[in-house]
Parts: sequence; C-alpha cells; structure tokens
Amino acid sequence: MTEPDSALGQAVIAWDLAGRYLLVTTYGSSGCPNTIDRVVRVGDQLLEFSTSDTAAALATTAPRTCTADLAPFTSSIVVPAGIVRTEPLTVVFQGNEIVVPAQT
Repeated sequence: MTEPDSALGQAVIAWDLAGRYLLVTTYGSSGCPNTIDRVVRVGDQLLEFSTSDTAAALATTAPRTCTADLAPFTSSIVVPAGIVRTEPLTVVFQGNEIVVPAQT
C-alpha cells in the first residue's frame, strides 16, 4: 500500500485480497467526494486514473453545498486485463506517479 501525501493530493492505492480490484482512497469533501471515473491502461503495468468533479456536476443539476472538510473516500476499481498483480504497478493520478507494490 502507498502512503498518503495529502499536500500533493496523492491517493492511497492497494490491491484487494483476491487481486481483482484496486482500492483507491482519495481525500476531499465528504459531502461531494470525487470518484474515479476513468481508468486507462497506458502501458505494461501502467494505469492512469482521473476523477469526476462531483461538486461541479451537482452545481449544474441541483443546489447543494459541499463541506469544507477533508475526508477519505474509497473507490473499488476493476483491474484492466493484462495487469499483473505479482509485479509492481504504476498509477498516474492527478499528475503524481504512485507505485503500488506487487501483491505476494
């Protein structure tokens, strides 16, 4: 598992026990969490994640106030075909490269 660096907005990423999912914990408003909405395999053992902007989406559909707290939110991501859990995996998220250790 990676360690969070909230100053960089870095996520915590870990394999689930079965190795079929990546658990991605991000930090932001508890009332309007950003969720992983796009996963792209850009190379061998290299993924790129992007998030939705829940606050912006809500502003266009319904009036809602997002809280100014810093709370964790975990997304469960299906691992794309060809990614091997027994090798280190690099994830690009918000401009940061995060290395997820191999699952043993």
